Amino acid sequence: MSITCENILKPAFRRAGITQLPGAGPGTDSYAEAIPALNQMMGSLSLNGQYIFTSSVADYSWASGVASKSFGPTGDEVLSAEPLYIDNCNWVIPGTSGTSEVVLPMSAVRTAKEWQQIRMPNLQADYPRWFYPQQGQVGTDAAKPENTELYIWTVPITASVLRMEARTALKSNFTATSDIAYFPQGYDRAIILNFALELHSLYAGVLRTARLQPG
Repeated sequence: MSITCENILKPAFRRAGITQLPGAGPGTDSYAEAIPALNQMMGSLSLNGQYIFTSSVADYSWASGVASKSFGPTGDEVLSAEPLYIDNCNWVIPGTSGTSEVVLPMSAVRTAKEWQQIRMPNLQADYPRWFYPQQGQVGTDAAKPENTELYIWTVPITASVLRMEARTALKSNFTATSDIAYFPQGYDRAIILNFALELHSLYAGVLRTARLQPG
């Protein structure tokens, strides 16, 4: 399902008790303050894999002699966002006429310490055995921290295809009330209720003052 930023913010303000009249919505200033807060909340939800709403499998061509590639908005493989988490990788040898493709599973290395224990990092072989995703901030190009750098070992001597299963984070880059996000059915209510709690905390002083006013 698709939902606009406004259709998250408006009912959240109502749930938080900030706007109380039916059909009434926040003002421009309130929206301007709420959008960055919504982005922060959405980003924090994506810290936990339980909130990830998509998991996709895609194939990427991989040249011989290449030990790593970056994935993200400015990566070697351009994606709308860097993968939040790479679950699995397989090395795929495409089939020829009359033969099926061959899928060779790769093992994951999850920490830099483990990856640094490889004694022959440039060792070449027919196909890679391990993969190590290094996410953001410390990729190959320090000027482009928004990508995930995916390292493989051993370095393949033959070009082929890497099949990657990755998760995608919740949208956390709203800039206007008309921006659209896509969620599975039912996520809209959960996000609205969570953001209503954020708003209640953000406007706690305003709500307290309003309740103390006479009449």
